[in-house]
Amino acid sequence: MRRLIAPLLVAAQLAACGRADAPSHDAAPIAVGGPTLVGYLIATQAEVDADDELATVAEDFQFHLADARDSLVRRGVAVHARTTSPIVYRVDGRTARFRPAADSEGVGYLWLRPGRAPVRRFGVMTDADLVAFTLDSLRWRDARGGTPSP
Repeated sequence: MRRLIAPLLVAAQLAACGRADAPSHDAAPIAVGGPTLVGYLIATQAEVDADDELATVAEDFQFHLADARDSLVRRGVAVHARTTSPIVYRVDGRTARFRPAADSEGVGYLWLRPGRAPVRRFGVMTDADLVAFTLDSLRWRDARGGTPSP
């Protein structure tokens, strides 16, 4: 049954892996000290349980974000997952909130970096697309300063 993988498990899965940058609480503010990717799927467990299509989206979202994570972290990009709105983050000495539109933006990604405007994309991206978009399209460099590669 596809409902076994719920959006609430995304944050729990990252935290269970012992990741220092995994959220300890879904609503906790994210401290942005460098390139940061926040994947979000705004849905309750009850919504996922009641909707097979949403359950499939949740499964795909979780799989691809988890798969891209190690590659991005190796390159100096912090990766977080959120399932509640608003997404609260602290960057450049101020606290900001991002509220995805309830009718059309329930799943997507938010790229944050000090000194730069947030970038967002909606929908589920594959792990390869997440890595490529993060590193190439935004021209972020890896922690060693080299040219990024997916």
